[in-house]
Amino acid sequence: MKTENKLEIVKLTIENFIPWLENKFNEKFETSLESLKDRFVGIFTIFKLIFQKVIEIDKILSEDTSEVNVYPIYKPLLDNMIRLLDLMLKEFPECLDLEFVEYFFLSVQERIQIFLAHFHQIFHINQSDPIINNKISNNLCKIR
Repeated sequence: MKTENKLEIVKLTIENFIPWLENKFNEKFETSLESLKDRFVGIFTIFKLIFQKVIEIDKILSEDTSEVNVYPIYKPLLDNMIRLLDLMLKEFPECLDLEFVEYFFLSVQERIQIFLAHFHQIFHINQSDPIINNKISNNLCKIR
């Protein structure tokens, strides 16, 4: 049985070459990397949800008009958490490769420890306004 190799000529601009190549690698290795891709999509989704909840907490505290506004105290922690999560989300490539996977596993533990240290301090926010306190508690429970 003979198999014919079809040679395909594709005309690309330099700007389109890397995206085209990544797409071809995605097509070629999709089945063998499918479970890895699914796991990373799950991790990405969790990070994105946590990112959204931290932003909500930041917004709730920034809009607080009570006499005892704790936002200035917690703003640096919230900003650090937002920056850390934003960095982690932006690092996820469209096409997983060994270099990213190795880097991710080397860096994720340290980053999660930093996040948890900030989260522990944020977890102790206690507002005098029960409505604000309840909103913050709901978001913290979802992050947890």
